[in-house]
Amino acid sequence: MNKFSGMLRALIAMALLTSMAGCHVGKRITKTERPATEDEKLIKAVYDANLQPKYIEIRFTGKTDLDEDKVSFMGSAKLVKDSLIWVSLRSPIGIEIGRFMASPDSIWLVSKILKIKEKGNWRMMRELTRHELDFNSLQGILTQSLFTAGGISENIIQNDLLVRRQDNIVWIAWKPGIEDIASKSRYLAQFRVDPGTQKINEADLKDGAGRWVSKAQFLYTRENVIKKIEINGMDESHNYIAELNIVTYDVKENVVINFEKF
Repeated sequence: MNKFSGMLRALIAMALLTSMAGCHVGKRITKTERPATEDEKLIKAVYDANLQPKYIEIRFTGKTDLDEDKVSFMGSAKLVKDSLIWVSLRSPIGIEIGRFMASPDSIWLVSKILKIKEKGNWRMMRELTRHELDFNSLQGILTQSLFTAGGISENIIQNDLLVRRQDNIVWIAWKPGIEDIASKSRYLAQFRVDPGTQKINEADLKDGAGRWVSKAQFLYTRENVIKKIEINGMDESHNYIAELNIVTYDVKENVVINFEKF
């Protein structure tokens, strides 16, 4: 572990855009004859309003504070929905720190400057960061979308989620009795939403032991375009902060990812 300097930890902190395991749930729509309630309509509206496009490119600046190891960086990310996430981080003077690429099952870390070339699965990333991580949570946070450890589907939207209101704050959360999913998939997420804009303002992660471990907050422009992502650890034994200031966020017809798998 001593070869992972603060610069590489910034690369790993990109994956701290949170938690868990990488299988995908197919779309199995359960039909119902009764009219949808207002809460069910809100959940469906938030889901539809925040569907991830097929291809996205993001440029950003940021900083991390991971166990008092503070690093500033610049970077870019490319996403292919449900398939690949590619991230490149550079120092403030433009030197590449390293590259990270992830599929639902595998991850690759490469840093020429640190002489690192690692391939593994999400278990390796969880061991490096000491937090539960997976493809779906990273993708969901980068795209401000609803997500679960097993993927997201209209069946989940219709049957497993509810709206909870507390002190004028509206949350989309799992229905009671489904908490055992967390012990099997390692986490559950709940989402603070704005019913007016249908945007997701916060995603909180609870681990399999029922502890809240991560909070991601999303800040938008007046035009409801993402401008900042803030990640905070909620586990006092392992604190971290990651901030991404979004420079550009572009939906593409295609993306080219230059990364030689090994």
